[in-house]
Amino acid sequence: TPMTNTIDSLAFLALFNSDIFSFLKMKFVKHTAKWEIGDMRQIPIVLPTPAQEAELSALARQCMAMKRASYAGDSLDQEQVAEVRAWSKRLQQDAPDYLRPPAQMNLAVSPEDCLTILERAVSWRAEVLYGVEDEGPFDEF
Repeated sequence: TPMTNTIDSLAFLALFNSDIFSFLKMKFVKHTAKWEIGDMRQIPIVLPTPAQEAELSALARQCMAMKRASYAGDSLDQEQVAEVRAWSKRLQQDAPDYLRPPAQMNLAVSPEDCLTILERAVSWRAEVLYGVEDEGPFDEF
């Protein structure tokens, strides 16, 4: 868990689930599927600005809501779909090519499609935070 007053735990969780964080671990620390606390301590964590932290925390909340809906077999309400479609639009306009969702995913009606879009958004925002936007893709592992 993060130290008090350093970074929100949901933003911390979003960073840990980004492609760049996994890439750093696999490329520079240990190339195994196993995660150990000693490995995680060796990976630098860039502290986000308050705006970046709020954005990462919101993305983490949305991702968890999509995963819960997926497990429960629930359908999404219009507000949830609209939020994900807004992220999809941002990805299409501003994100690197390798993070842009394919056209058929832009419908984003199932929790799984929405989660995929949100995962790309998390990875994009983490790349921006680490200063490596458009240097990827970082999903080779």
